[in-house]
Amino acid sequence: MSNTNSGVLVRTLPKLVTLASCDFPIVESELNGFKVLTLPDRLRGLFMEEGAHVVRINSIALAQSLPDYGGKASGEHYSLLPHQDHLDNVQDRRRYLVLSKTTDGARDASTIIMRPDTAREVLSLEERFFKNKRRRAVLGRERCYDPRFLISEEQYHSCFDTDDGYEQVVCDVQAAHGAFSQELAVRLGLLGYLVRGPSADQVLRLLMRHHTAQFLMEPWETGGVVIIDNPNVFHARFGGNYPPLKRNFCI
Repeated sequence: MSNTNSGVLVRTLPKLVTLASCDFPIVESELNGFKVLTLPDRLRGLFMEEGAHVVRINSIALAQSLPDYGGKASGEHYSLLPHQDHLDNVQDRRRYLVLSKTTDGARDASTIIMRPDTAREVLSLEERFFKNKRRRAVLGRERCYDPRFLISEEQYHSCFDTDDGYEQVVCDVQAAHGAFSQELAVRLGLLGYLVRGPSADQVLRLLMRHHTAQFLMEPWETGGVVIIDNPNVFHARFGGNYPPLKRNFCI
């Protein structure tokens, strides 16, 4: 949500709720071949009834008790641009992303969380960066296709090798998902595939310079659990993925 204060546009940060602890019984199931957990009712109420976008639970004991069903996080050594997991997040029932850090102590990376109005501004910056031919040539040299990307390898390479490749893949992905497709999530998700390595760090530094006041930052200086409402906010990683966080999805 945006409002004006003396003529200045003010962006609303994601709503954060912080708990000292929370019972989290491990109720697991499988969804489309992925192991998932069931979000406890108390936490579900914070999102569904109180409008939370992010819940932080300051409990190392809870972080240590949760399993790790999230799989290997993509992009091991560099930043990851703002995105929502799954690209097709409207149809995917894995709504809540659970990140857990099991010890105190600084981590190499911070998690950045933003609302869609900020993400739209971020998209404009990212697309200008990618569509610049000189920069895209650099990105093309850094490219590395990952089979976990939700586009084909041919589509991936076309984004670098043809002037209209990116826009064509956006159209292809939207057509594949029909009425469920969300263009903002699709575009940011694709750019998250295309801008990796050293260039991802460069873009995140630009975003931090221009939009820091519009981000919710989780620096991971203390252990605990952070739960993100994936379809309603965008998240990114600023810095390398070490030590890696435990990851789960909840329904």
